[in-house]
Amino acid sequence: FNEIPKFIEIINKHRKNINFIIQFSNLDNYTHETANLLHELSLKYKNIQIINKYCDYNEYRSILKKITIMPLPYDLKQIKIGSGVLYSCVSHEIIPIIPKNCDYLKEILSSNSYLEASDIDCFADNSLIIIKDYKNYLTNAKNSSKNLLRSIENDFLINNVSD
Repeated sequence: FNEIPKFIEIINKHRKNINFIIQFSNLDNYTHETANLLHELSLKYKNIQIINKYCDYNEYRSILKKITIMPLPYDLKQIKIGSGVLYSCVSHEIIPIIPKNCDYLKEILSSNSYLEASDIDCFADNSLIIIKDYKNYLTNAKNSSKNLLRSIENDFLINNVSD
């Protein structure tokens, strides 16, 4: 979260027509300063939308429908706890950029439906790569979504609960 302002600055140096949607709630002392910086950036750049509240299911789904690329600049511990975001990406055909060495996340992703990054500069560079070849990444993201659906349909627990 604390890397997002730098990410926005890097992207805005290269492309001015990229919109950012940032949703957060329940800030702690560590993230409060970053939230303030994001609010300042949203005043400077009109392409930043800040959603500072808890979103219910329908609100969250509505936000996801507007997103095409989702950088996930989390450390490996955070991504293991919050990997539900990745499933939201896959089910909504959003192209994720995941941290390097997150091999378990790759199990549900089709090749060429995501990129990996090691630092915030790489997250920004890879976002620009995806933008240039978005159609190809989207086609592969659709395959990831189909793979996720198949894995849900074939899940032993789901099949036993729904019978």
